[in-house]
Amino acid sequence: MLLTYRGSGQSEESFIQDVKYLALVLLMAGFFQNLFFIFLCAWVNGFYLVQINAKVFTIIQRHSDQEFLGRVFSLLFVFSSLFSPLANLVFGQLVPLVQWHSFTVAGLGVVVVSYSIKKLFLEGQ
Repeated sequence: MLLTYRGSGQSEESFIQDVKYLALVLLMAGFFQNLFFIFLCAWVNGFYLVQINAKVFTIIQRHSDQEFLGRVFSLLFVFSSLFSPLANLVFGQLVPLVQWHSFTVAGLGVVVVSYSIKKLFLEGQ
């Protein structure tokens, strides 16, 4: 309830804000190596992933032509399905090497990818 209190605002603006919160949660999980804290971060992570996914679908619907919307969503789902095994492979090899710092690596990855998306696609609109 506390996490949903703040207003959502525009989808693009609140999307970037939610991605920042997600990166912060992942970075905090990497710094505080407590199992209870990890469970709390996983819960907050799940909340923000739901928020981000809903906003991504809204942004796609607003910026895509109606006649191409089905194709855009099918490409989104195809590419997300293609990248899932790759992500599992990378993190399957990475987690034993860096252990607790895998959360930090994931948080930094979210920062880099979200900054790239903001610069390439969302600025100038």
